[in-house]
Amino acid sequence: MIDVARAVVKVLRRVLLELWIQPLQNVLRITSEGHAPVHRLLNWALVPPKDFGWLLMTLGRVNVKRLEGAEWSVTYIGEDYTHSEKELHHVLFSDRPRVSQVDRVFIWQVPGMMLQLLEEADMLVCEVNRLIRWQPRGTKLLFRSPPWVRMELDVSCPINEIMARIAGTRRQDLRRAQEQGFTYALSRAPADLNLFYHEMYVPHILSRHQERAIIEPFEAKQAMFRRGGLIVVKYEGEPVAAALGHTVGDTFVLGSVGVHHKHFDLIKKGVTIALYWYTIEWARQNGLRHVDFGMTRPRFHDGVFWAKQRWGMQVRPYLLNHTHWLFIAQDPPTPLRRFLNEAGFIAESYDGYRCVVFEGEVACPGGRDLARMEKAARQAGLEGLLIL
Repeated sequence: MIDVARAVVKVLRRVLLELWIQPLQNVLRITSEGHAPVHRLLNWALVPPKDFGWLLMTLGRVNVKRLEGAEWSVTYIGEDYTHSEKELHHVLFSDRPRVSQVDRVFIWQVPGMMLQLLEEADMLVCEVNRLIRWQPRGTKLLFRSPPWVRMELDVSCPINEIMARIAGTRRQDLRRAQEQGFTYALSRAPADLNLFYHEMYVPHILSRHQERAIIEPFEAKQAMFRRGGLIVVKYEGEPVAAALGHTVGDTFVLGSVGVHHKHFDLIKKGVTIALYWYTIEWARQNGLRHVDFGMTRPRFHDGVFWAKQRWGMQVRPYLLNHTHWLFIAQDPPTPLRRFLNEAGFIAESYDGYRCVVFEGEVACPGGRDLARMEKAARQAGLEGLLIL
């Protein structure tokens, strides 16, 4: 009888995923990247039922796990349908934590467990569906963070304004890259897509992110390629890097980039910088107003986020998220506060996004003070700082 029930649940989840969630997400992949009123209306209509579909997939059950490091411990509560537990291992601990299963409970049981769980760990991280908006009582520190955000650049203004938004050191890097003799062209040849995926995208992602790498299947890249194409960078006549993207309304959406594994040495010569600049140049030449440079992790001092921010890109919501991270603590130890400051989490606020700072423990790279951090946050499209 139990086996029959499990088989029925498995079938229902598959139907829910293939006939409800995936169709909504396929539409949102397009509408969420547009700026027209019809896109905003569709986003408003499609996001709640998409999130509710994911909520039904969990059957109301979540895992409770304990992550223990050398200096602090974290209790993690999350569902089965995300990669965030593995991500949190890297975000919250300098070394791999010890992981143990504590319990598996229904979602509605969690609020009553929070204070007890906080007594047993230094911090509680709940990854829950975005439709669930807990406001736990009796806790001192609280912020919400999305798992991913988008980064977008306005290219509708004059070129000198775009250059002015680029960080000074990045402008110097760009000038050096322009002196290397790179060229580019848009390609819609299927053979170039095969070359990009197997020789550029996959090796590049693995080299950058190693065990944290998330490799999208070839079919996903193929679907984007059919709607757009590749901006291929050449060096001495040979393809050495490429960016895959497509156009939605007035926006060029950059899906992924890659450098040929035989030419990783060209990264030092600025081939990736040239690739981003050629994407901007191509979008402007074709009358587009925005370039969406894709997803990034919502941490101000994450390397990818920081690299994109130096181009003057700004944070935008990523509507395919169906969860958010809820960080709760009573009195986290000083090393944990400092560690969180160094990560620079981006929190959801009533008026947008803000960079989280634990007061009294401003230990950000380069010794930035709060005023500098406030300015940098606003340049990245945030509303400033969230001081806890």
